[in-house]
Amino acid sequence: MKRARLLGRYDENSLDLLWLVLVRGKKFSLIPELLEIFGRKATYDFLRVFSGKKLEVPSAKELETSIRDVKIFMTLRRGVTEGLLHSLASEYDLTPEAVRQLNNSMQKLIVESGVGNVFK
Repeated sequence: MKRARLLGRYDENSLDLLWLVLVRGKKFSLIPELLEIFGRKATYDFLRVFSGKKLEVPSAKELETSIRDVKIFMTLRRGVTEGLLHSLASEYDLTPEAVRQLNNSMQKLIVESGVGNVFK
């Protein structure tokens, strides 16, 4: 006898069953929130794609730091001057050297990503 795949084609009955299975265990406690945010079909698709995978969501502080770093980098791509370094350092409560190092590390990250430095 062939077993039906739970994460096969989407239908309302299979999602109801899957939802009950997932909320049953405490380690799946965010499933109701996913359903509320994304809706039934998108949550089902998400579970099909990422089933068995471990996801890590960055903290708000990590996201804020990354946004700051990218903003600094995007500002400096127009040209690095001492005045701009000092201005950004003051704006983001950093030292000018920290701003320079941040810019250099972003440049290196872009180059190492394999796309080359598309921002020069």
